[in-house]
Amino acid sequence: MKQTLLAASLVLSALFLALDSSAQAFRPGFVVRTEGDTLHGFVKYREGQSKHSSCLFKTDNEADAMEYSANAIAAYGIAGDAPYVSREVRDTTGAAEKKFVESLVLGRLSLYQHLRALYLQKDGGELKLLQITTDDTGVPSSTGDIKTVTTSTQHLILMNSLTYDCPVPEQLMLKLQKKLNAPDVIAVVRAYNNCAEPENNVTFKEDKPWLSIGKGITIGVSSTSLKFMHTPELSAASFTSSQNLVVGALFNFSSPKKSERLSVQFEPLFSTEKHTGHAVKENFSYTRTSSHTVEVKRLLLPILVQYNMFTTKTLSPYFGAGLSSGYGLSSSIVSEHEIKYTSKDLQRTETSKSEIGHKVYFSPTAAVGTKIRISQRQEAMLQLRYEHGRYIQDGPSVSGDRNGYLSEDNKVLYLTASYIIK
Repeated sequence: MKQTLLAASLVLSALFLALDSSAQAFRPGFVVRTEGDTLHGFVKYREGQSKHSSCLFKTDNEADAMEYSANAIAAYGIAGDAPYVSREVRDTTGAAEKKFVESLVLGRLSLYQHLRALYLQKDGGELKLLQITTDDTGVPSSTGDIKTVTTSTQHLILMNSLTYDCPVPEQLMLKLQKKLNAPDVIAVVRAYNNCAEPENNVTFKEDKPWLSIGKGITIGVSSTSLKFMHTPELSAASFTSSQNLVVGALFNFSSPKKSERLSVQFEPLFSTEKHTGHAVKENFSYTRTSSHTVEVKRLLLPILVQYNMFTTKTLSPYFGAGLSSGYGLSSSIVSEHEIKYTSKDLQRTETSKSEIGHKVYFSPTAAVGTKIRISQRQEAMLQLRYEHGRYIQDGPSVSGDRNGYLSEDNKVLYLTASYIIK
């Protein structure tokens, strides 16, 4: 089983190295030059700050990529995604700079986004920053221990001034009083455009949801090692690694409208483990040979933040990191001791039973894997995940406690396959 897990890790590594991630990142798209003409070719898909700073474009897959700043071209875009247009934006300090802003809604009233900031533009005029300000300047106005902070209404005044000629439903505006969530702002802008110029109202990425939950089942194997502390008989024993079956469910949370690459995965698993360990203790009068059999049933609860390195038509390799917690449902430790005396032709056998003395543990975990697309709503996933260290919450409660307590130096390797429905 060890050889199988090692082979799987090598296969996954070879898979990532064999695929050219930079080539796969280019998708059919276009750039609009400042003169107004459009060039069609391939645009590199990027996320984060880089997509607002420049565009990487090439006329065909074999050509060298050219980098364009917001001062060099008027716009760029990827087929099926929101276009990015060059605009002069002002930050909260009033400083202005040309950047690429993402087009969320285009119409009589347009909505753009630059990083986390939202900008409104009416009838092709200047971009206006939409923000919420408060009077929280560091000097609290308080009654007792309760601090009060007053929220400015400037953002609502701006929205109302831009939509006064065709007011939007009040219930949509009420959602913007304390917080500017992009979906709520988009709903207000769309409502205004549908009233003012319904034929001139485009919302991008409408087919991409804000929240997507993939649900699936998981089956796999784990390779687990154990080390004990506190109890001399168990801590002195050398335990073999155990290969075990794991089964469970999988839930993957993502926001396709915001990011194709980031997601959060929650994967509750059930595992059964069986370990054997041996120890020999010698002194001048006897030799004590101990054999231990440990059986454990666990509920595992790993949570991972995943990042897709790139996406092809069928594969999405990723890596992830997070925290794994677990709960021991049951455990047993059966120990057999054979004692041989050196001065006498005598031997005797003792048997003792105990259990693992703690229930809950935490461990950092990391994973690498790939998703394999089956259809638009179905995919398979192969994953290799590693845990190191179980940070135990409790320890021996009384002197002479015979229960076994795991040390922090325990390692687990998982190889799993999942079937997911989106």
